[in-house]
This record gives sequence, C-alpha cells and structure tokens, in this order.
Amino acid sequence: MKEAVLLTGANGFIGRHLHQALAETYRVVRVVRPRQAGGEEEDCIRADLSGPDVVEPLISSLPVKEYKAVVHLAAVLCRPGDWDNPACFELNNAITMNMVRIARALSCETFVNFSSLAVYPNETGLYDENSKVDMSGNTECLYGLSKFNSEILFRYLLRSAMKVVNLRVTQVFGPGMQEDRLLGILLKELREENRITLFGNGERVSNFLYVGDLVQAVLAVLRKPLAGTYNLGNEKNRSYLDLARDVLAAVGREDSRIVLQEKGIRAKVEIDTKRFEREFDYVCRRNAVSFLGE
Repeated sequence: MKEAVLLTGANGFIGRHLHQALAETYRVVRVVRPRQAGGEEEDCIRADLSGPDVVEPLISSLPVKEYKAVVHLAAVLCRPGDWDNPACFELNNAITMNMVRIARALSCETFVNFSSLAVYPNETGLYDENSKVDMSGNTECLYGLSKFNSEILFRYLLRSAMKVVNLRVTQVFGPGMQEDRLLGILLKELREENRITLFGNGERVSNFLYVGDLVQAVLAVLRKPLAGTYNLGNEKNRSYLDLARDVLAAVGREDSRIVLQEKGIRAKVEIDTKRFEREFDYVCRRNAVSFLGE
C-alpha cells in the first residue's frame, strides 16, 4: 500500500505539477478550493482553508489519517494593484492557523510549507537563510509577511509533532503558470507588440526556477526530510535582461526586440541555494524558460 501525502493548493499551477509527480510514488489526498474543478475525483476534498469552521469537517472527510507528509501550498495571492489590502494577510494567517489544527490531528512525519522569496527585502545583496528578513519596503509586503508568519508558527506550534520544512521558493515558471505574473506579462507584450520592455535597463536580478526542478526538489525532501528553513531556487541568479533574451531565443521572431527603459528597479537580489543543495543532494539547474520552445 502506498504511503499517503496530503497536498493543499492542489489545483494551482505548482500544485498540479506536484500532484502528477507525487502520484507516481504516493497516494495523494488533494485539497482544492470549493469553486475549483476536480472535487468529484477520488481523494479530492473541496474546502476553504481560510474558513472559520473548516477544520473539523475536513478532518472527518479525510480518507486516511496517517501521512508520510503534508505538502502545504494553499495561499491567497494579492492581486496586482491590490497590494495594500489587508485581506490577503488576514486570509493567509487564517489558513496557517487552520493548517496547524489539521496537522495536529494527523499522524504525520513531515510538514513541508511553501514560503517565498518575498520574505527578503527587495534590496541588492546575496541572501541565505540567515539573512535579514524585512519585507516592509516591498510591493508584496503583506503577502511576504504572511509567509514569514507561517514559517514561525508552523515551526513553533508543530515542533513536537513532526518535522517542519520551510521552503523559501523563488519565482517559478512552467507550463500552465499564471498569465499575470512576470513571464506571462513578457510573453503577452511579445505576442502583441513583438517586443519586450524592461525597466531599470533590465539590470534587476532575481532567481527563476523551472517547475519541474521544483517538483524534483520536493521529492528529494520527502526522501530525506530534514527540519529547517531552506531557499529553493535555481543555482544561478539571473538578470531580467538575461531572462528576456532567453524568451526571445525560445519564441521570438527575427525582428523581435528588447526595449530598455532607464526608469525602474535595479535591485540585484541574489538567492543562495547552497544549503538546500547540500542537505537534500539536489541542484536545480534547468533554465526556467526552456519549456517555451517545446
């Protein structure tokens, strides 16, 4: 009989890819939002994890109570232009506290929590897991703060029940990703205008992770779970100009061009992923936009 994994946020972009890979080895019990498709399938539960009365009904509806791991992806993303709305922060905190109660009711070895690059300041520097956490100057401050809250609350409240692995995930690209995120915006302009516009002369640096690498990294965590907080991203940090050039190489035309604008963010936020690579013996190397030409 296969060991079970409880996967929240299972119908999201990352969740769909994780479900497909996890199902090859584990029995995957998925939790999806009430309005999402897929709730009629076996081992798929519809639930609003931010709801005040969700915990007991969800626990009673679980087909099994013993799990190899909980992989927790479910979160509320702030919509572009709505960054200051405290609802995002409040809903994510509610999800965290409900997941604490759910996890405590299970027999479970490991709790894998998806945190975010957004916990770090959007300032030039090299960031490892011991670096300053300060999202107060970031556009996505409230989202980043809710993610850091989740790290601390899971580590503290589940400390005697299971191993807690917090993954600070960088920008994830891959088939089926959201069109209102960075890559989707670049591709939309390329399709409509045959160009990609970059602000700050494209000097901004970040970390871009292919979803297939992320999936394999999570499988590596489940093979040898080690409690702690880890940056999870590509081994190489890249500029937005590098990213745009890769996009043009994959799906651009001969006359496609990159337009550089002086005004804009130039922060070089480099993420140190060596701790994850050392502890879990997996290195994320694939170019994050290489799937575009497939």
